[in-house]
Amino acid sequence: MRYFILILYYSMIMWPFIFHMMSQAHAQQYNQIGIGVGIQQFAGRDLAFSPLTYSGQRSVLMGGYDTQVGTIATALSLGIAKGVVKSSGDNLMDTWTVNLMSHLFRHVLCDSNQKFMLGLSMQNEINSRLHHSFSNFNNRTDYVTSIGPSIMYLYPFLWEKGKIHWKTTAHMQGLGFIFGSDYISTVPRLFGLTGSDGAIPDYLSNVFLVGKDWSLGYLSELRFEYSSGTSMAVQHQFDFQQVSFVQEVTRVRNSFALTISVPL
Repeated sequence: MRYFILILYYSMIMWPFIFHMMSQAHAQQYNQIGIGVGIQQFAGRDLAFSPLTYSGQRSVLMGGYDTQVGTIATALSLGIAKGVVKSSGDNLMDTWTVNLMSHLFRHVLCDSNQKFMLGLSMQNEINSRLHHSFSNFNNRTDYVTSIGPSIMYLYPFLWEKGKIHWKTTAHMQGLGFIFGSDYISTVPRLFGLTGSDGAIPDYLSNVFLVGKDWSLGYLSELRFEYSSGTSMAVQHQFDFQQVSFVQEVTRVRNSFALTISVPL
């Protein structure tokens, strides 16, 4: 039942984006799909485990789908990161992340030289941690789904064999839901419980609200586009999260990737 309600919340946020993309399906002017690999420098702290910071490098696999119809642009990206990180005391922790990010943009400034867009973003992310030194309750998982504003800036350059585009996209999440593991359970709680008998659902404890929680970042890329429409990009992505579950969880991620995209 808890996972059914979790999927319901996810669907309530996801459907407007899906509906928009379906409504434009018969009028697409431009779309492309891409895949990439990279490396990520990760640092994180889960106070339910330890006050120490765990850091290290992780491998990253990512995919993306972009469309543009007139002054409307949409972007969908999926990232998977996995790796072993350690603390200053050499304690090890397996970590993995699955992140699905959607953007819906509308042109604010558009001419032959540059494009500036404003829009909305939606972030859906699952994080898991497995501590090597603990024998009990050593696995913790959390889930975040949220929406917030986003911006995008695109500037093209010309070169002999094609085009070069510099593009930067930034987002900050404002409102959503969060679900994280208890101290003694690896399964995320659907809702916190308050009251003298602990039986009153505390819905506010599962609300992601900017100021109480933070999730923001940017993706900047230099893309080389050939006359055939195929392109290759060097990307740099940075994001920061600070979310309150049973205890505060903080994550900082800095990624570099190489991606290849083809038109559809």
